[in-house]
Amino acid sequence: MKNLLIILLALVFVSCATEEDIQKEEIENETAAIERISGTELAYMQDGEMRLIVSDAELLAAYNNQSAEEGADRVATSFEVFNLGDDYFMRFHNTDGTSSNIALESTNPGNAKLGNRPALSAFGGGKTTCTSTSCASCCGCTPYSTVPYCSPCTVGTKDCSRSTTSDGIQ
Repeated sequence: MKNLLIILLALVFVSCATEEDIQKEEIENETAAIERISGTELAYMQDGEMRLIVSDAELLAAYNNQSAEEGADRVATSFEVFNLGDDYFMRFHNTDGTSSNIALESTNPGNAKLGNRPALSAFGGGKTTCTSTSCASCCGCTPYSTVPYCSPCTVGTKDCSRSTTSDGIQ
């Protein structure tokens, strides 16, 4: 009888995990070790907040690796996630005084449902990186969501440059 009670309690405990918790764990497990920002799931949206699924150190290492592979050889020491309207971006602050912006693009753009609720939406690094010194902390030089180009830098020398890779989130 005692064993039956323990088994029933264990079943109740295990079945309390929500579908959202299970989906979140699946997203986190898929991103075990990342080598690049573009084309990799990096975050998910929960309660209106973007939450990373990789550590800060992994994210910086992946950005620095991608930068070296693309011949830019920029080294980021920090990053931030920011939004402009409904679009989210990662801004990497590089040792050469530039900042590079990469869009966080939804991997669930069709608004799939989980039961009768919207599914947990994962976000990955886009194909386009926009880099600037003048716009290192504001004012443009962010990837457009519909075309592989950068918005113009609206201050200083308007020095926004673009690099595009083939392996971003579609």
